[in-house]
Amino acid sequence: MALPLFSRPSFILIGGIMEYLKSVSFTAMRLMIDKAKVLAVPMALPKDHQTILTPSLLFSLFIIRAFLIVAVIIVSMVTTVIPVPRSDFAVEEEILQTLFNQDGSSPARAVESVIARGMELAESAENLKRRLSNHAYYIACAILRFAMNTPHDQQSKLVEFLLLLSKETVPDIQNAGVLKCWEADAVLWTDIPYVIIVWRDYVHGYVPEQITEHVNVGAALANERFYAFLAQLSELGFYKLNETVSWCYDAVAGTVDFQIGDLREDEIRLLCLWLIYAPNKLRQDALLRREDRPGPFRPEFWELWKQILVEYQDKFEDNDTQDLIFKAQAIMAGVENSTKS
Repeated sequence: MALPLFSRPSFILIGGIMEYLKSVSFTAMRLMIDKAKVLAVPMALPKDHQTILTPSLLFSLFIIRAFLIVAVIIVSMVTTVIPVPRSDFAVEEEILQTLFNQDGSSPARAVESVIARGMELAESAENLKRRLSNHAYYIACAILRFAMNTPHDQQSKLVEFLLLLSKETVPDIQNAGVLKCWEADAVLWTDIPYVIIVWRDYVHGYVPEQITEHVNVGAALANERFYAFLAQLSELGFYKLNETVSWCYDAVAGTVDFQIGDLREDEIRLLCLWLIYAPNKLRQDALLRREDRPGPFRPEFWELWKQILVEYQDKFEDNDTQDLIFKAQAIMAGVENSTKS
């Protein structure tokens, strides 16, 4: 995942400019290719125009086309991989690095480090909200990156860190209040600024339709880990995730829209991870419908998920996928038994 160099508003502006340049480059290249195709068939042209097809012109076309291809590649690299200066993002990154890599570190200590970083930034009033916004955005990106890089059964530290962080505020000593950043004047950290925005942008930017037999295994695995992280937070009552936020539950609610047999293996795996890590939340949201709780779930979803797992339990050869299916089935049965008693 690319990490940010600039504040979010600057990052969006730069991204828009780059997208425009890519569009222009691709259009120009397409026109050049079409022109080359015409010139490559001189017999189809009027006789008085065939003389324009000369070696020097063909060479010029080749050079221009090569230049455009290189330009597109460079622009694509700039828009997807932006180097992060150590003086900025590295501070927030190292807080989570320490949480995962240093013996004796704890989520509570990591939260203390985040609070201390906010107070350090507040020592200077110059561009304070901008710097606090960058700080919040960097933390949000770091959380997402670690979620995507950490196996789903080893994410408990990250889950606890975010839950603890969302209960804290950073004192604004100069104004006798709490520190806020630009995003909707959000409070650090009870409003968890930028965290949900970064997650939503990732979900909307990830295109599962691209998953085929040539799938980018790393991207698919990172996507699984992200949704497992969401599921764990959802099960623990993380208040920013609920059934009214459509992108949270697309991976699980959308499975019932397909005919049996049409679901891909990655879709079944995501369904299993949700059922493994958020079984009570999903069962509650599916079965306990009320007029004041709109959402994508319907009461029959729980039984449909059970049916889907049965239909697919022998379809995939991957042992890990089979294990996920059987584990999800066992957990669903356990949740049903606990609600009956």
